[in-house]
Amino acid sequence: MLLKTSYPDKRITRQILELVGAEFSIFERVKMRGIGSHRLTVQDISEEYRKYLKAEHYETNVNIELRKKGVIIHLKYKLDHYSWLMPYTNMEIDTHPFFKLAADDKMIAFRADDRNY
Repeated sequence: MLLKTSYPDKRITRQILELVGAEFSIFERVKMRGIGSHRLTVQDISEEYRKYLKAEHYETNVNIELRKKGVIIHLKYKLDHYSWLMPYTNMEIDTHPFFKLAADDKMIAFRADDRNY
């Protein structure tokens, strides 16, 4: 599920909490040595979400945030912020030949030189 999160909205916050759970506490974050990824370069993305990236002529970068029941992929295009919610129950992970996440018949793949995932 892709949500526009440019501005705070209680309805969207409630949806995020239902699908991917609450944020980790500060103690859990320290124990896990962080909950977010570094900037990842998008190699390929499902056709439905290409319009949100407009990545035809420049690189698009995203960040991944871990939550208790899933992950959030944070996308940014110009001034708009989008959050792609992926619950662990629906998520598929593939690391060969490049890092790829998929959920609900939609996928995102990251460039092969992003090896710190």
